[in-house]
Amino acid sequence: MASGAQYPLFRLSTSSQTPGQSKRFQWQNLTLFLAALGGVCAQDNQDLTSLTAVIPPSSLPDEMRVMQNPAQLVGTFITNLTDLLVVPDTQIRDTARDALGAELSPRLFSKLLKHLDECVLFLRSTFLPAY
Repeated sequence: MASGAQYPLFRLSTSSQTPGQSKRFQWQNLTLFLAALGGVCAQDNQDLTSLTAVIPPSSLPDEMRVMQNPAQLVGTFITNLTDLLVVPDTQIRDTARDALGAELSPRLFSKLLKHLDECVLFLRSTFLPAY
């Protein structure tokens, strides 16, 4: 069985696709991958220097030489995915929905629920009259 048929959410890039389609499929695969494995970043007491122990700093891109807090990056990722739930493009919406629904690491459920709660509180305070 072909891997594309076995895992319908993950699409393989083929030579018959346009460069735009290929980039979209790569974005979709990477988004679903990050959602599934993003829970690793939710661990406490991580050694942020472990990447530079394996890969020489001269081989890393400039933005990866100074490590950022992974928990903040995951929070930004969840916020961005939530924002994508309301874009007009149905394929992007569906990918964001699949990433937050079926593919999201269970370790990130609390971050997602906290973000959704903040969104609901903001909407209630902005659009509903005070009682």
